[in-house]
Order: sequence, then structure tokens, then C-alpha cells
Amino acid sequence: MTALAPLPSLSSRDFPAFFQALHGFPPFPWQVRLLRDLATPCSGAQSPQAWPDSLALPTASGKTACIDIALFHLALQAELSPDKRAAPRRIFFCVDRRIIVDQAFERARLIVRRLREAADGPLSTVRRRLSHLAGGDAPLAVFQLRGGMYRDDAWATSPVQPTVICTTVDQLGSRLLFRGYGISPRSAPIHAGLAANDSLIFLDEAHCSEPFRQTLDAIRLFRSPRWAEQHQPTPFAFVEMSATPRGDGNRFDLNDDDRADKRLGPRLSMPKPATIVETRLTWRSDGFAAALAEHALRFAEEGSVRIAVMVNRVHTALRVHALLKQRDADTAVLMIGRMRPLDRDALVARWAGMLAARPQRPEPPSPVFVVATQCLEVGADFDFDALVTECASLDALRQRSGRLNRLGSPNVKPRAAIVAPIEATVDSTDDPIYGPALHETWKWLCGHAKGKARVVDFAPDAIDDALPADGERRRQTLAALSPPAPDAPVMLPAHVDLWCQTEPAPAPDSDVALFLHGPDRGVPIVSVCWRADLPVDPERWDEVVGLIPPSSPECMPVPLHAVRAWMCGTKPEDDLGDTDHGAAPDHDLSAEPAMPDRRVLLWRPQEARHTTDPREVRPGDVVVISSSLAPTCDFGHLPEVGAALADRAEQAHLIVRRRAALRLRPDLLRAWYGDAAAPLIELVAGWQHDDPPQQDIELLRESLRAIGQSHKTGDHRLDPARARAIIAAELRALSPAGLLRALKPHPAGGFAIIHPHRVDLPSVDEPEETDFSDESQESSIGAGPITLRAHTQRVVDRARAYSAGLACHLEDAVACAASLHDLGKLDPRFQTMLAGSRLRALGSEPLAKSEVPSAQRPFDPAGGRSTLPRNFRHEFLSAQLAVLHPALRDTEPELHDLIIHLVVTHHGYGRPLAPVVTDESLCDLPGFDALPAVVAEARTSWAPAHRLDSGVCDRFWRLTRRYGWWGLAYLEAVLRLADRDVSRQEQEQPT
Repeated sequence: MTALAPLPSLSSRDFPAFFQALHGFPPFPWQVRLLRDLATPCSGAQSPQAWPDSLALPTASGKTACIDIALFHLALQAELSPDKRAAPRRIFFCVDRRIIVDQAFERARLIVRRLREAADGPLSTVRRRLSHLAGGDAPLAVFQLRGGMYRDDAWATSPVQPTVICTTVDQLGSRLLFRGYGISPRSAPIHAGLAANDSLIFLDEAHCSEPFRQTLDAIRLFRSPRWAEQHQPTPFAFVEMSATPRGDGNRFDLNDDDRADKRLGPRLSMPKPATIVETRLTWRSDGFAAALAEHALRFAEEGSVRIAVMVNRVHTALRVHALLKQRDADTAVLMIGRMRPLDRDALVARWAGMLAARPQRPEPPSPVFVVATQCLEVGADFDFDALVTECASLDALRQRSGRLNRLGSPNVKPRAAIVAPIEATVDSTDDPIYGPALHETWKWLCGHAKGKARVVDFAPDAIDDALPADGERRRQTLAALSPPAPDAPVMLPAHVDLWCQTEPAPAPDSDVALFLHGPDRGVPIVSVCWRADLPVDPERWDEVVGLIPPSSPECMPVPLHAVRAWMCGTKPEDDLGDTDHGAAPDHDLSAEPAMPDRRVLLWRPQEARHTTDPREVRPGDVVVISSSLAPTCDFGHLPEVGAALADRAEQAHLIVRRRAALRLRPDLLRAWYGDAAAPLIELVAGWQHDDPPQQDIELLRESLRAIGQSHKTGDHRLDPARARAIIAAELRALSPAGLLRALKPHPAGGFAIIHPHRVDLPSVDEPEETDFSDESQESSIGAGPITLRAHTQRVVDRARAYSAGLACHLEDAVACAASLHDLGKLDPRFQTMLAGSRLRALGSEPLAKSEVPSAQRPFDPAGGRSTLPRNFRHEFLSAQLAVLHPALRDTEPELHDLIIHLVVTHHGYGRPLAPVVTDESLCDLPGFDALPAVVAEARTSWAPAHRLDSGVCDRFWRLTRRYGWWGLAYLEAVLRLADRDVSRQEQEQPT
């Protein structure tokens, strides 16, 4: 962290200029009014007021600007301590859709770029004030959580970093409830502590997320002072954003100033006539898909050039796209949630210029058809002049019509058709997506259609006028026209007592999915990626995939039941659409035999296992499938490419981890680089499996240089050829010795080059994904030998910076715990392990880390080597030594429990139990100035930490009651993230 300069002044009057500098146009009246309300002290209060409980904002009203407002509000309060500050550091933009809100994420990335480029003015002022909050580091970080990715925890690396996270209900909700999907159980307390402290949650389209809204209400209650003896006064708020909020409380609405605004007013009032069409065809039939395609083609003949076809199910979208593609392959675009982010981002980038909602945009040379599912309701910021939509619930139709003449331009003649399958026109309640709301909406449309053409105006103001004016009747009508909103189970303190136990988790446990989607609701999701280098022998698959672990951009979100059905060689009985809500169909796995050729690798935190049993696949899993099977995977939209090109591991690794990696296998190199790879293939083919000739390294560098120059332009995030060129150039830049060290044998034959350090790419906004799933590596791997004294002092300094502002002098407790956290590494066996031999350990100052990889560390007793027992954890020995340490006696007695607990849990164990360790070789500790000589004698009387009378479990529950479930997790996160940050730097930079 850098030294902090005096902060420039900022006031709410600067917000319009800040907004103008960001976007090139002024804010809407409601945006200015909301910021002014937030910055104005409440009556009789000294601090600014908190956010309203709900924002009643229709589509196209610019509600993603709440991110701008929240960041400006945070910058206004940069000088305030956490107990005085109402503006949280972490801003979550959450929506109950499988696809993340791309528009919100792109807006956040734009803010990062503008702040970074600003030399003066309000942007520079906001940047400096946000940097102050970050301790002098980057002013803002932005992230997406895309479906439970393994190690997807890059957002949770600092408690002080201002951050915007775009996420789903599953991802945020599971983290808040200590059961984060796809993350290590030992990381779960960090995520829970950060998500529930110093955080603001925007719940977009909250009417689709009623169970989660109720759960957030319960979390707000249980983290209040009523449920903790010493409450941590960090800000926490969540805000419903919906045209029809369901919750009670303080509500923010548009007013006459907004409707009179020359830019916003037309978006609310400009007519959007939609013709309702009854087909008498079932949605399952090819005829229904053909009817949708025919309407789209008719609009094109009538002069429309940007035409959206929005349907309720993925398989319907695939059929309509195929029909339109037969007419014009280049202008028929398929956009569904079941796409890999790499593929979807490239698709959006290709068409954004022509389809984005901007006053000035190029005209397409011929009509463009975008076939989409619910993902486009809240996805990319596209604007169409014609819309064909399958009948859905009223709230979904309002969202879809929000993509029609989005800016309210008087020069656009919008056309729309709402096409109903027979299921919508009959009195039915069993639609798996919309329930009875599908038929009720169709009846409502028929009752409000005008003229022989049966036209309904879907302008926001027109729809509001068509609904009952009486508040209670209006709520009843909207409830009938919306999908069923089940209640979440009543959250009890007993539930949170279960969830806060993360290592080990209790059995039986309470399923958090019920509290996110309600009983029998919610579609469990897994992440699927394809790899082209899986050998015939599945026993080595984990080694192969471990060379370049799966990361989010290469993974497609797929319903769990669809993957299980594929493993059985069948298809799901029903298509649930492209949303995260809806009841998953029952599928009797015992009735379907598994197909032996459809073996998958389950890539999980701390384990990887291959299986052909669909019952072993669980929600949140990362499922790795051979690329040769990609044509059989009817999960969603996977571009029609060869098996090798379906594997995008290197590009995804470069994007999220900023590491250059390249597998040197002939089949992959030939598919990626063509003839340019011939010299490289010939070179590698002559090497022995585990011993490349040193004299060939220079030839390898020259081969990498040649393919690194093959593609010099483009965006590495969108263009795989550009990414591969960057990878080759970065690897070639390694020294011969460095390149030799980076070469690793590929378990299936050939080699791989794994760059040891991150790639410094220009104009990259995505922070890298962290890789601390192996807590033992986190604790003891460095770029070189690092002494215990040096490491400890760095962690103390970082912990003090992170904990500044904690109530009740708790920063002193965190700093004291930091000074004691690694005392257990003084065990001579641990020092022998780090140093490589007993003799070397005795002749040097105690180490905290060494450069020796864990796989190469000595654990056999021969030659005085380490004899650490199985499951040994240095932090429990640290806690026992800390009890005797003078540093503990110098702190207030009431903080002793907390200090010892923070030491115990600084790698995620001890919540509430310790791992079982049988240690029959207790030994003396080498001299450490502050340790009394009686330590060795005292150790013989210490109860092992895993015993119930050791105090670990009792201490955990005492502190949980004292600081609250999320308060204690937050205190742990402060120390753990300080230790992780220092460890990350020590891994990168030799000391």
C-alpha cells in the first residue's frame, strides 16, 4: 500500500459533472435526486441517510446507474469511519438469471477505465478518494461471478478495496449463507464475512427473487445489534429494484420531473404496439417455431432491420435460429444463457455496434435476427425496432418490450407480435416456467387488446395505466400475472448455527437452496467445459486438467438434470427455459443405466474425480468432458468447431489468471497455429517424455517467436488467435533457464509450458482469479526463503491497515493475532520440511516459507528429515504457544479469546473443530526470543486441539455469540486476507 495524500473535496453538487464525464451525457432527474437524498443528513442525525428499501424503476429508465450513484456516494464518505459511513465498499448487482447482467458489468468496467484515465476534474477527485479507502491501491475493482466456478474468489481478496460484483442469486446467496457454491469450505467464512459487512446489494428484478428477498431480510435482522453482544457497525443494505416491488419499507419512485425529461420521458410514453397472435400449436412442435420465424421474416419484409425473437425455452430458440439461418446464415444470431462466456462475449462484441442502444449507430446492410431466451431480458444493452415474443408472464413481456425502441426515438416505427402456443390459451396451471401466470397473462392481453388487429400498447406508462389504480387491487393483479413467488422457509438462528460451521460442516446440513429459491424451486446449475487432451486412461485426467485448471470463461452453465440425462444417453423430459427459477423435473436416475463412454471429470475444491455415475454430479460442480464428445452435448450453443478448438483452456487461463500457458501437443498445436506450428511440432516430437534437451531450448524460443507473431491485432478476450499469439510471445520472452524450468511433462504425452508469473496485459480490467484452495501451500510456499520474522511483520502491518476502524479496539486484537499466527511453524519438523534437511534448519533463522514445492518436500524419517504427522496444522500449535506468549499478556483479557481464535482459524480450520492429528513425537522448539523456556515442558500437558476439551469448539461458540455469525467471520477475514495478500506477494517476488 502506498502513502496517502490529502483528499480533495467532493460534494453532491459534483455528481452531474461526474456522470457527464463518465458517459458523455447528463444524468436523469431521478439519478440526481437519489444521490442528493443519500447525501442529505436525516433529520436530527449527523451522518447521511441509508439507501431506500426499494427503487420502483421501469425498464429503460437507467437503473444500472445505481452503480455510479453508489460509488459516488462512497467517495463522498471516504473520510468517515465504518461506524459513521452509510456507503458500503462492496456493491453487488444481483439478478436471478443464469446469465450475469452484462450491461451492469460493462458499465462498471467503463467506470474503471474512466477513473484510470482521468487527469483532473470530478473523475480524478473520485479516483483519489476511492484510492484512499483502498489504502492507496487501485480505486475500484470489478468482477463477475459466473456460475460457481472453482477458485472463483478473486473478489474476496481485500476487506478495504472498493468493489463492484455482478452476480446471481445462487452465487451471492450461497456465499452469504456460508455455503458458497464452487468454493472451498475453508474459504466460505471469508466470503460470508465480506458479503455481509460493508456491502450494498442491488437485487434487480426483485419480483423474480421473492425467497431471496425474504432471506436478505432475515440476514439483515440476524446481523443486527440484537443478535451480537458486540456488534460490528459496518454498513449493510440491500435494495429491491423492480417496477413492482413487493417488500415494505421506504420506496423511491419516479416523479413528474422524470416524465417531463426530454430523454427519459419518451422512453416511458412512446407507444410500443404489440399484436397478440393465437397459434393453436404446442410449444413443443416444429410448427410453433416456424410460426415465430415467419413473423420475424414478415417484419423484415415490412422494413424492420433489427429484429428480436424472444422465446421461453432453449430448444425453441435453437429451432427458430436454425430456420432463420437457412435464410441468411450471417445475420441470424443465437444468444442464450447456455453459452460459454468466451463465446457469448465474442458474439456480443461482433453485433454491439449495430444493435446497441445508442442514438448514433451504423445501419446493418441487411436485416439482423437475434434469437434469444430470457437471458436477453436483462442481458446486453441491445435495441430493436421489431420484436417477436412467445407469450410469457406480464413481467417477462414488459422486460422484453423494454428492448423495443429502447431510447423512445420518434424516428422508429416499432413492431411487435406476442405469439401464444396452445398451452397459454387453455386454462392451465402446470407451465414449468411461469405456472398459472402464463394463461392469466394471455387472458389479460385479450381483455386489453384493441381493434381487429388485437393490439396492446407496451409502453411503460401505458401498461401502468392499464393496471388497477387501487394499491391492493394492483398488487393482486400483478401477483396473478407474475410467476408464482414461493416463500422462503422461515430462517431460524438454528439454521445459521448450522451454516456457520464450515470445517467440518455438520451432518445433516440445511440446504441453502431452499432459502434462495423457495421449496421445490430453483434449477441447480453445473459448469461444463471441454478439454481435447484427456487421455484414454481416466486415472490421469486430474493431472492433465490440473496443468491448466478450469476457469469461468471456458465453462457453460448447464442445468444439473441436463448433464445427468446426457450421461445416461437421454434428454430431459422438459425444457425449463433459460432462468434460474422454475421447478427442476424429476428424473429417476436409477431407471437409466450410465453410458460408459460418457465419463466426466468432476473438478472440485480439494479433489478431482472421474465418474460415469450421474448421481455423483452435484450442484455447483465443474464438469470436464472430452472435446470428442462435444457434438453429443446438446446443452446449449457451442460453436461448430473441431474438437481441439472447443478446448479454450489457454485463452481462459490468460484472461482470468493472467498466466501464459501452452500445451505442446501436436494435435492441439496443429489445430491452433496451422503450418506455423510445424517446426515446433517437429522439435517437441524428438524429446524424451521427461527430459527435453537443454540445447533445444533456444530452438523452442525461436519457434514460439514465430507463432507469437502470427496474430498481432485484436482483443485477447474475444479473439482466441490473438490470445494464443500473446501466450507464445510471453513464453518466448522467458530466459532459456526460465523456459526450461517452466517446461512440464504432459501426463498424456508431450509437454506443457506454464509461465511462473502473471502477464502484464494493457487495458485489462478483470483481476485474476486467486488460487489458494490448498491452504498448506498458501502458508509455506514463497519465491525464495522467507524468514518467520519478516513474514510475520508484513502480516502485522497489513492486518493493521485492513482492520483500521474496527470497533472496540479490535484492530489491536487482529494485529496481535497476526504477530502470533505462524508460531507453530517453529516446530523443528516443520522447519526441517521448509529447509530441506534437519542440518540446514538448525543452521538458519526460522523460516515461514521456502521455494521448495510441497511435492518435493521431505517427509520420510531417513536422514533426519521431517516426520510431521498426518493432518498436522501449524496454526493449532501456534494457538497453544500464543497462550504463553508475552504479546498476549499485553492485550486486554477480554480480547484473549478472539486473538487465539483468529490464530486457530487463519487457514479456515477450527470452525468449530480441529482435524484429528496423532502426534506421538512432541519435541522441543528452537529458540525464539519471546518464548519462555517452559514451552517444551508445557507441551506435554496440552490436550490435542481435536479433543473436545481443548477449548477450540467452546471458544468458537462463545465468540459467535459475542460478535455475531457474520461479525466473527468478518474479523477472521481481516487477518486471513492480510496473510493471503502478503503470501501472494512473497510467491511472486523473491525476498
